[in-house]
Amino acid sequence: MRFEREVKIKVKDLERVRNRIRDNRGILKKRVSQIDIYYSHPCRDFKKTDEALRVRIERGSKEVTYKGPRIAKGEVKVREEINVAVEGGIEEIFEKLGFKRIAKIEKEREEYELKGFKISLDKVRKLGEFVEIETNEPLDELKALVEELGIPWKPVAKTYLELLTSQRA
Repeated sequence: MRFEREVKIKVKDLERVRNRIRDNRGILKKRVSQIDIYYSHPCRDFKKTDEALRVRIERGSKEVTYKGPRIAKGEVKVREEINVAVEGGIEEIFEKLGFKRIAKIEKEREEYELKGFKISLDKVRKLGEFVEIETNEPLDELKALVEELGIPWKPVAKTYLELLTSQRA
């Protein structure tokens, strides 16, 4: 079982953050366009159970992700995450089983590694610019990194899916 521990912060200037990462010798791991398609369950309300099922399309590859309920709520989000690489046709299978597409999130992402942290710089269509940091490091070290990058500590508790669907309401 793998647990994801991350913090997401909305920013106004990704270029400034990118420069700070480079100044601190952060290593660019990849630059990609991602399309995330989220599904609702035919018999269970994922909104109530705090779960998510998505298909991520990146560079022609597909990956199905299950995200379990948040274990820790607060500044750092912690939840179970299961990822499985799949071949084409998975969306059709989900739809034949009664799953419905509920959202499509498109983003440009740059992933960096810096001091044991995985840092993603995201430009999310319809939502704006964000920095996501995944880590197993203690909270004080995470906050120190965020400060070093010149980002105000204002974590966003909602997922991109929650942010997008709350705009529609």
